[in-house]
Amino acid sequence: MKKVFSIILIVFIFATVCVGVCAYESNEPNTIKIYLNGKLVDTKDTNAMLINGRTMVPARAVFEAMGCKVNWNATIQTVQVSGTFDGVALKIGNKTMSKVKRYEQDNVIPVEMEVPAQIDENNRTLIPLRAVAEALDAVVITNNEDWNKGNRNIYIESQYDTVEDDKERGIVKVSKNEEYWYVDYAKTAVTKKYDFIGNIDELGRVKVGTDTAGKLKYGYINMNNLSNFPIKPFIPCQYDSIEPIDGGFACFSGTEYSKLSDSGATDLNSRIIYQEITPFVNGKAIAKNSEGKYGYIDTFGNEVVKFEYDEFRAFCNGFAFAKKDNTYFSINNEDATIVELKYDEIKIIDDNTAIVVKSENSQKSYHIINAENKTIANFDDSLTSNEEKLDDTQVKVTYILSDGRKVAFTYTVDNVPSKGIAQVTTNADGAVKYIDVYGNNGIVTE
Repeated sequence: MKKVFSIILIVFIFATVCVGVCAYESNEPNTIKIYLNGKLVDTKDTNAMLINGRTMVPARAVFEAMGCKVNWNATIQTVQVSGTFDGVALKIGNKTMSKVKRYEQDNVIPVEMEVPAQIDENNRTLIPLRAVAEALDAVVITNNEDWNKGNRNIYIESQYDTVEDDKERGIVKVSKNEEYWYVDYAKTAVTKKYDFIGNIDELGRVKVGTDTAGKLKYGYINMNNLSNFPIKPFIPCQYDSIEPIDGGFACFSGTEYSKLSDSGATDLNSRIIYQEITPFVNGKAIAKNSEGKYGYIDTFGNEVVKFEYDEFRAFCNGFAFAKKDNTYFSINNEDATIVELKYDEIKIIDDNTAIVVKSENSQKSYHIINAENKTIANFDDSLTSNEEKLDDTQVKVTYILSDGRKVAFTYTVDNVPSKGIAQVTTNADGAVKYIDVYGNNGIVTE
């Protein structure tokens, strides 16, 4: 198709040959900057320049940044710029540019320009920025006041942020400002705009999502019949998760799991209502069943880890703490590997921090591990500390850090620990904190 597209442009150029190369006047170098969708375009070793009052740019550097294909035909001295929807051809020295729309390739549109394409002293092809960009449906913006002050910035806003051409179906997935939809080659909307659009699967179905109160809800549309625009979802966007399975779809909405048929009808016998369910991470979620036990499920509704745990903490960096019959475990999110945590004592502080006690030769040592069962800190009982009795029931213990700062803890008089404190970094915000062997947070002062 693109070959035909190019041939038509070349034929038109032969029919409208204008002999001669226009001389150009270079302006001050390195002053004109081109921005595409807010990002500075690198024009390589050829600067944009003013020629007869028009900004001329290196064809390949600027328009390849816009996602176009740029071809040079030395035989007929013609540069072709081909976008997904439209293409143009410019002959050196000819003030008439040829434009062809992809959906009507037999209709070549002549576009008059004030300055023709030309070749500079470095043998680089320069073409008029505004004329070509606007022919490809981009918007070119300059600020005259800034320009006159010497701030020569030109801003190009392309019609779409991203473009994915589906040549088999003759449609294009496009996006703008984080909205996604399909259009045909005439840029007519095939679907409505969504906050998420997946890829078309082998059955012609596409997963789509809309933002509902700050949370994506998913459904499906069918791209097999493109005769009625815009295509509407055959499964409404109302599910927190939806995945294709044999014979239909597996869906989660809130704490409810259900199966849908290929047509989107709900199988009422498949419904499972959990007491709790976390958001899916890497295709898996923690759930609590009707018996109050925690397990691990995937987006297809399969039980990845059995529902037999009394406690299941949230995943941090791919691992989570779980507890069953007073025994703690570390569970890997990626492959659901379960490792028993073998310590004399374990106290879970948060989702990624636990204090553990080991015994060797009748001596106890205190450590801090993360959910991956890796030691991340040890308790330091060598710090200088001071005790201050607050009243008959409370004691304040202050530790002096190596940098002179102080960390204070308050205890009852019969419950003062003797194993020092440890420095840890919280998983949530990366803040450094100091804890004692009970898991209490100390108050840091200068």
